[in-house]
Amino acid sequence: MPLKAPAQIADLTLVFLSLGDQQGVICAMAEVVWTGRTAADGMQPTGLRFLNILEHDQQRIDRVVNDLLKHLEQIGG
Repeated sequence: MPLKAPAQIADLTLVFLSLGDQQGVICAMAEVVWTGRTAADGMQPTGLRFLNILEHDQQRIDRVVNDLLKHLEQIGG
C-alpha cells in the first residue's frame, strides 16, 4: 500500500479501507513490515500487517482478494 514517505519498519498506522462491497469502511491498526523506494510523488510502497482487525472485516478482505485472484487467473490463461 503506498504511504507518504518516510515509512519505516515497525511504524504503526491506522488504516481505513473501502472495498467497494457496499458494506462500509474497514478501520484497522497495521504495522509496517517492509518498505520500498520512495517515488517522485513522495509516496512509498509499503507492506502492512494487520495487528487489530475484526474477524468479519478480515473475511471481507479475504473474499475481495480471492475474487480478484480468480478473475486474474481467468483472464491470464
